Amino acid sequence: MKPKFLIPFLVIYCLFLGVEVYAEHINTFYQRFGLLSVMQPSLLPLLIIYLIYNAKGQFSGFTIWVLVGLIFDWLSDIVLTIYKDAFNIPSVMGYFAGHICYTIAFGWSIKKSGYKVSLLNWFIFSLPPIFYIIIYYLFIYHYMSNHMVQNSYIIPISLYALSILAMSTSALWRMGTTTDASYWCITSGALLYMLSDSITGYNYFVEPITYKYLISMTAYGLALLLFVIGAIIHKPQIRVGAYG
Repeated sequence: MKPKFLIPFLVIYCLFLGVEVYAEHINTFYQRFGLLSVMQPSLLPLLIIYLIYNAKGQFSGFTIWVLVGLIFDWLSDIVLTIYKDAFNIPSVMGYFAGHICYTIAFGWSIKKSGYKVSLLNWFIFSLPPIFYIIIYYLFIYHYMSNHMVQNSYIIPISLYALSILAMSTSALWRMGTTTDASYWCITSGALLYMLSDSITGYNYFVEPITYKYLISMTAYGLALLLFVIGAIIHKPQIRVGAYG
């Protein structure tokens, strides 16, 4: 399915994203939270509405789970607005739930395609995110353990790291089960989401990054945009046999 009104939507969405990044800048350097309190919970509704509009009531399991994931991310953005962007367990669990929904969506598209991926390729596709998460998690865990970070953060952060791993791995596993355009949209989105979370984690638990919001917020916004476009243009590749 070709996304309708894609160019006008991209212009509007990128404008909103740019204003939100600017609002993060004002909040970070001048402690003016007013604009951010409006923009932070306003980005996701654009994606939710656009996805629903393009689905036109013909939702597949894949589209539904992507939509639910967007809703969880939106609720987490609202929680962050309430906490004024402070690290908090409710928002972490909300984003965690979003990751799980995206993982289910990507797994659903694989199952419905009928395109069997060999175990060898499943293993190969899993290596990059597994290696990345292990190194990053051990680094963060080591820092938290040696700098008296609250123990209450350990379990949520561990679950969060596993959810990122599941989401990115399932995105990579979609190769051959959908159109190339949908595959690369979803995969690029998952990698950008991982980048955004990594920068946020480092900023909170290791040391502040001066322009953290510029990279993390842009990566987050583009990741979800790619998820939506990838879901709209997704078309199962019904084939017989194994990939690789």
